[in-house]
Order: sequence, then structure tokens, then C-alpha cells
Amino acid sequence: MKIYKGTAAVTAVAIALMAAAIASVLWYQHDIVRRAERDAYRTLQGSAAEQALLFKTLIDGQFQILSVIAQSVSPADDKNSGRLTADMERLAGGTGFKRLVAIGADGRACTSDGHRLDASWSVSLKSCLRGEHSLVKVESGTIDNIPIFVFSVPLKDKGRNVGALLGVYDESNFIDTIISKAYGEAAYSFICDSAGKIIVRSRHGAFIGQSRSIFTTLDKTDLAGTEKIRTVEDDLKNSRAGGLAYEFSGSRRYAVYQPLHINGWTIFNVVPEAAARGAIANISSQGVFLVVVITLIAIAFAAIVVVIERRGYSQLLKKNAQLTESEERFRVVMENTTLSVWDYDLKTKEIIQTGQSIALHGFAAVVPGVPESLIESGFVHPDSAAAFLALYDRLFRGEKNPEGVFLVRNAARDGWWYEHIQYRTLFDQKGRPYRAIGMSMDVTEKRELERSYQLELQYQQSLADDVYLMAVFDVSAEKQERLECKDAMECERLASKPLCDFFAAESRRVVSNRKAQEFFDSLDYENLKLKAVAAENDFEREYPRRLPDGRIIWVRSTLHLLVDPATNHLMLFIYMKDIDEQRQKEETLLRAAETDTLTGLLNHAATMKHITESLENESRDAIQALFAIDLDRFKQINDTIGHQAGDEALHAAGRTIRKTFRAGDVCGRTGGDEFLALMKNVPSLEVVRRKAEELQLALQIHCSGGQAAVSLSGSTGVAIRRPGESVVSLYARADKALYKAKAQGRNGYYIDAEGADIKPEKSGGRAAGADSYYSIQLQTLLQYMEGGVLIVEIGERMRALYISPSFYSASGLKPEDTTDGGRELLSMIHPDDRDEFERRLRHGAQTYEHVDFSYRITDARGTPAWRRLRAQRIDYAGSPFPVMLIVTTDITEIKKTAALFDAVMRSSPDGIGVFELTPVLKPVLANAALLRLAGLTREEFFEKSGDELLEIAAPEDRARLLSELDAALKSGRLAKAAFHAAAEGEDGPRRVSASGVRIDGVGESPLLLVMFAEASGGEKGPEPTTK
Repeated sequence: MKIYKGTAAVTAVAIALMAAAIASVLWYQHDIVRRAERDAYRTLQGSAAEQALLFKTLIDGQFQILSVIAQSVSPADDKNSGRLTADMERLAGGTGFKRLVAIGADGRACTSDGHRLDASWSVSLKSCLRGEHSLVKVESGTIDNIPIFVFSVPLKDKGRNVGALLGVYDESNFIDTIISKAYGEAAYSFICDSAGKIIVRSRHGAFIGQSRSIFTTLDKTDLAGTEKIRTVEDDLKNSRAGGLAYEFSGSRRYAVYQPLHINGWTIFNVVPEAAARGAIANISSQGVFLVVVITLIAIAFAAIVVVIERRGYSQLLKKNAQLTESEERFRVVMENTTLSVWDYDLKTKEIIQTGQSIALHGFAAVVPGVPESLIESGFVHPDSAAAFLALYDRLFRGEKNPEGVFLVRNAARDGWWYEHIQYRTLFDQKGRPYRAIGMSMDVTEKRELERSYQLELQYQQSLADDVYLMAVFDVSAEKQERLECKDAMECERLASKPLCDFFAAESRRVVSNRKAQEFFDSLDYENLKLKAVAAENDFEREYPRRLPDGRIIWVRSTLHLLVDPATNHLMLFIYMKDIDEQRQKEETLLRAAETDTLTGLLNHAATMKHITESLENESRDAIQALFAIDLDRFKQINDTIGHQAGDEALHAAGRTIRKTFRAGDVCGRTGGDEFLALMKNVPSLEVVRRKAEELQLALQIHCSGGQAAVSLSGSTGVAIRRPGESVVSLYARADKALYKAKAQGRNGYYIDAEGADIKPEKSGGRAAGADSYYSIQLQTLLQYMEGGVLIVEIGERMRALYISPSFYSASGLKPEDTTDGGRELLSMIHPDDRDEFERRLRHGAQTYEHVDFSYRITDARGTPAWRRLRAQRIDYAGSPFPVMLIVTTDITEIKKTAALFDAVMRSSPDGIGVFELTPVLKPVLANAALLRLAGLTREEFFEKSGDELLEIAAPEDRARLLSELDAALKSGRLAKAAFHAAAEGEDGPRRVSASGVRIDGVGESPLLLVMFAEASGGEKGPEPTTK
């Protein structure tokens, strides 16, 4: 009886459903026919969109499955291959993958079906080692020799990418996904990449046959050579959807394409025009067919209801078995990850743990008194206790998905980790919470990343004033995010530059430090990503750096690689700190330790050290010359005059050698009367020869004492460095050259340039000391001219190459006072003008612009004075650095006169004005009294010229005033005039007397100096006369 009643009820429901289905089919038929008639393209587009969604869902699902499995798989090696194969075979079941493959960083791989492979060539492995997922099509698999698709995700160990896990997927699985439901067997589908290459095609249809490219087929249609094909090419490259109609093999066809947003792939749906038109008839017949089928199904359904009821129990058992199997798969995945799940009973406040939760958290299967018991047991860190209680309070208040991150005991019970805990709340029929499903995951690594990133941002905000530059780059997005710099020119030059250009510019700024240059040259986006994978996250370099204004300072560049937790992008932080003052102090101490006290040069150890560093840091294309110097007959001084005289001779020789070479060259005493000098960046052999001759002439030292006298000279051996030559070899060659120089009779030099890549000497050179007629005249001029002439090398430190005798006379210095390349001259400049003096010279050296600058000095006699400097960069073969020719003039008296005139202008109650005739009168100077008399502001006064200046006088007096001023300009004598001022005073019209005189020789045009005095009280003021 129960079965009969159940059957009748089910039959009635079946009849009702059948009626509803028939009505729905008829409505659907009518609607589809109308839509098909309206637009065949829309049908294809809808199908393509559905296929794209299904395909992406499939891909994302497989990646998620593979990522979960990857958490429980380690890379393949000789020890674990057997266990690894068994684990992967167990995990692969039910995932849809044909096989799993685990690959180590060295390329060794094993599969879930027992194969051993060498996969070091794998593109997927390289992608995973960079931390990237990938999906690739393989035309012929290594094992099965059939087309397959390979999914890959990174294998990690403590946050590092150590291998790859691959999932092999049959091509047939993808084919089923892309079959179009529109127009049945008449429609064709295929997927191609951005270049048009066919990746996979549906089994039915012959639209593309065996063609490997969509464009190969389109070139055989009526669209060949048209703009439409180029439109399709552009759409594929830029992942845009579209459609087209064409004729192929005598048949008109419609096609639409839809981007999949995976690997740049696009899916195409194609249908013949005849099929699209025939769809209406097909849909109508299908509708009738469906009505008949639904009717038959309803009848059959009613007939078998009783059988279904009787078999229900057996079906229930089968479903239960399937559920058990699914739970087992879930358990396997859970046991191989740090994700754990449990139940929480809100009424009893008990947690019922799964096996995975017990393994990770400890405790019994049932944990009572939660959350208080977990805090009291020490499982929850005290810092997280309040937040942990608040989570459960939100749960009891009925919040659906409360969650939080808490510091708890780790799985090994030997420390702490951050755990993300989330609950999904279940409610009874009255809407009250009674149970919750809890989930947790270890997020320690992510929290540490967030903490490091926040610390980096805090560090940025607290940067000290000595940070010269700070930049931030998004390495993943390959763009500059932030740039701050103390120098506006530097900011403008580097703003928005990509990272490669940024580091290329920095490499060019490095001075004499090849290692720092090579470091910056090696950095690009890909290199930084590889360094991050290898956990190389922090870099630091110290080097001298040239600023935009030409100055050179020491900087420390610090680079940090960090992951932005918000975007998961790799970020590069760059800090450039000015450490010049610190390095100067260190170098001062170092120089004291490295200096030979007798000569003031480097001692032996320091000499060899600096020569070695110079050869290592200089560019391989730079040419260096090593001078080995020995004093001739030095022993005679000690034997005949005494050791004190010998010490004085060594001191004089050291000072001479230092003055002969440039500030950047290395000069040192290596023992006794032996010296070494390394000349850097030599432009030609002629420069070396001239330097050797200069040194030979300079080392003529006369020593006397008592009745004895000895004349010293020097012998020099020079070795030009060969490409890549070591210090030891270069030193040995210079020493041999010295012996050859001595063998030629002392007081000479010998140059070994064999094998060196250096320009030869210029022909037509003159002998040393053969001064021309013109050089003799120039020396006379430089001896007695007013002011002085200097030739200054603008290198790391400015160094005077030449100082004229007239400069010594004007400054009160003597040649022996300038032993440090003329650096003593800078100390004479007023401290407030010193930086500007050096900045202007460096700017002129860099831009070739003329320099004109006035500055204050205190000369060697202690007298304050003013100097005017005019300088221009010149070509100078003897220096690798820019060289400036400087002429200085004493303008002290001019400045005094100007100061006196300025004082008169400010203090005089009378109006004073200076006017220039060019060819009309233009105001040059005007004091405040004149402006008050004219009733004008300074800007208004200086905007006037010519006759406009006469507006200071009343209209009736302007002609007379103009006549008197014109007479003064023509005669050059003092002229006087009287007039009424245009601006009335408090007591009515004002009478003004004017006295003017012409001044010549100050500029290109004559000047007119005029004094205006207002008549006081009842005075009439002078009559207009001319004298």
C-alpha cells in the first residue's frame, strides 16, 4: 500500500513535470528560432564564451589540484625515488592527470608510473625555479609518443623553489572541452596561440584539415591579402575577441574567436552559412523530437518508480561507498599539507579534531573548554590571547565567517608559528549558531614577508639627511615606483627610467672602481629575479661617484630585494648614502699610516697596494705607465756631507716627484733612494716621454755642507702596461728599464713600450729646453702682468698644472708653498665663496661654458682682497681630465669704490640716478630718494626710457630739462637745471634742482650721473643755467 501511494504521487509529479517541460521546450524553440534568425554570429559568440569559461575553469582546477599535491611531494633524488613514485601514484588517482612527474633542480625526474628521466632541458622546470606556474603543449611525449599537455607548479622547501611537479594531461580531455554545442556537427572548433599556430582542434569537421596555422588557411580564402587578416593578427596578439566571414573551397563560412587569457591562446568557432540558415529548421524539428522524448521518458519514469524504490537501499550503499572514497582522497591531501580541519560544538565548547589536526596541533581527538583551555595550556602565545578570545566571541555572536591570524605552537612543539584560523558557522532552523567548521593554515612565511616589507617602509621614513638618493622599482612589473634625490638635476635625469637604464647611468657615474661598474652593468630584471630565487636579497657597494655638477663624493649604495605582500610583486629598494665625510676621515688616518714621513710620499707597502688596486679597478682599455726612479750618487751625500743632508735630499726628491705627477697618480718611496710612480690613463707615448723629460730636469738637486757639495740627478725606467699584465710583471719590466737607463750613463730615462697598446709619439717634437721666440715673450708677459694665470686640472681633486709668476706676486705666495698641486690656493678663498668657486669651475669644465665669477680671498700676507676669475676649458694632451685656463684680476679697489658709491646712494637725502645712452636714455641706478621724488615704484621707474624719463618734471619744464641734459652729454662738463616736479608735495608744487655730468670709459655707451635736490621751504631754487 505504501509503495502504491508513493508510486501514484511520483506519477503525478512526473506528469506535471512533463507538461512543464513540453511548455518550456516550445517556448525555448520559439525563442531560439527568433535569435538564430536575428544573428548567427551571436550564437557562435555565446558558444565560444561558454567554451572559454569551461576551459579556464578546467585549467584553474587542475592547477589548484596540482598545487595541493605539490605541498606533499619533494624533488626526485637517488634516495627517495621509490617512495616518491608510490606517493605520486597514490595522489594521482582521481585527479584527471595521466601521470605525475617530480623533477629536482638538477633535472633528475621520476614519474608516478615508475619511469626515471633526465629533464634538465625542461622549459617547465626553468619556469618553476623562477616561481611560476606553466601550461605547455608537447606534440610528442617522451614516454607515450602522443600529443599531451603538461601542467607544472613549483616544488618548495622552506620557501625556496627547489624543483617542479608536472601533471600530464591527455589531449583528448581538452578536445572534449572545446567541442562547440552550436549547430551540432556542422560547427568546428580549435585553439591557436597568438601567432596563429594551432594548439588543439575538435575531432569533427574539416575546416583546417592538417593545417598548422589559421593564417595558412585564411590565405587560401577570399580574404587573402586583405586588411581583415591583419586585423585578426592584431586581435590574436592583443587578446581581443572578434568575428569574420569568408569563402573557402566554394563555401561561405562564419567564424568568431574568443581569447582564453591563458598563454595568449584564442578559441575559434566556425560554421558554414548553410548550416546557420538551416539551424532554424533543425531547431524546430529538434523541439518536436524533444517533446516526444520527454513524453516517453515521463511514461517510463512512472513505470519504473516502484523498481527505484525497491532498489533505493542498494543505491544508497553505492553512494555511501563513493562518498567514503572521496573522503579518503581528501584525507590523503590533508595529511600532506599544513592545512587542517576540525569541528567545533558551540554548545559543549568542544573541538573534534581530524587526524591531520591532531598531527599538527597535538591534544586529544576531543578538546574540551575551547578557547580558554588552549590559552591556559600555553598553545596560544600570550600576545595573541586577547585576539584569540575575540575570535570565539564573534563566533558565538553568530558571525558567519570569523577569522584571524594568531601566534601558536608549531607542529614540532619547539617554537611558534603564525596560523590563519577561519570558521564557517552553521545555524539551526531558528537561525542560531550551533556548530562551526574550523580550518587553519601556517602563514608564518607570509607574515615574515609582511613584517620585512613594513620594516623597509619604516626605514624609508626614518632616512637620515645623508641619504643622497632613494629609488624603488617593481621588478615583477618592470617599472620605477618612486625616486627621491637631493639633487634636482639628478632627479630629472633619472625620473621614470627603466631599471636597466637606471643602472647603466649609475655605472657611468662610478669613478675608478671597475668592480662597482661591473656590478651595476650586470643588473637587470631577469638577473634580479634569479637572485631572489637564490635568496640573494641584499647587496652593498662603496665607490667614488661623480655628481651632475662635476664634484666627486664617496657613496654607499645598498640594494634590498623584498616581496610586497599586498601584490606578491618582487620589489627592489635602492639607497645611496653620502659617506664622503666619513671616507675623508678614514683616508686621513689611512694616509697617516701609509705615508713615508721623510718624503711625504706613500711608503713601500702602501705604494704596492695602491698600484695593485689602480690596475684592478681601471678599465682594461686604460693605459698606465710605471716609473721606477733611482737617485744617482746619493751615497756620496751620506758619505761626504752627512746623513742629515741625505734626508734633506730625499725630502726634496719626494716633493719634486709629487709635483711632477698628477694628483690622481700613485707616487711612493719603496726604500732608500728608490721611488715608484704610476701614471694613469696615459693618452700617448709622447706624453710619457715628456713626463720622463720633465722628471729628469726636475731631479737636479744641489746639496752642500761645509766644504763639500754634491749634485744629484735621477735615472728613470718606464714600463707601459700591456693589456691584462700583472703588477709583478710590470714592476719587473720597469726595474729592467731603470738598469738600462743607468747603463746609458745615469741622469736619463729608458721607456719599455713593447707589447703595449698605446699611440706612438708625434713626429716633429722639439728637444727639451728649446724655447721658441714666442714662448720667451709669453714668459716675460706672465712675469710682469697684473693678476695671474693658472692652468688647472679638474679631476677628482682640482690640481694646478701651471701657476704664473705674476700670480705668485699678487697672492704673496712662493713656489715652494704650493706642494699639494695648488690645493693651498683654495684655502685662501673665503669659506663662503669656496664651494661656489669650485662648482663654477667644474660646471665650465663639463659644459665648455665661459666662467666669470668674483670672489673674496685672504692672501698669504693676511690681507683681504677681491678677485675676478675668468676661465675657459682648453684642450690639453698631458691630462686625462678636463683642463681650465684661468685668468684672475685684482678688483679690490673697484669693489671698494662700488661699496662707497652704494653707501652714498643709500644715505643721501637727495635723489641720485645713473642713466645710459643706448641711443636713448635708459635708467641704470636710482636710489630711494629719487623714486620718492618721481612718485614711482622701482619697477615703474626702470620700465621708462627716453622722453618718458622727463615725466619726473612738470610738462612746462620738460623741454628745458631735456635741453640741459643734452648739453651735459655733449660737452662732458657739469650742467645744472631747475624745474618743477610733476608730483606735488603736501604744500603744493615742488621746486627741484638737478646737477648732471657725463662719464666715459666705463662701458660701451656713455653714462650720465644726475643728482636731484628739492628746494626747502620758501626757497625758490636755482635758476635754469648751464655751466
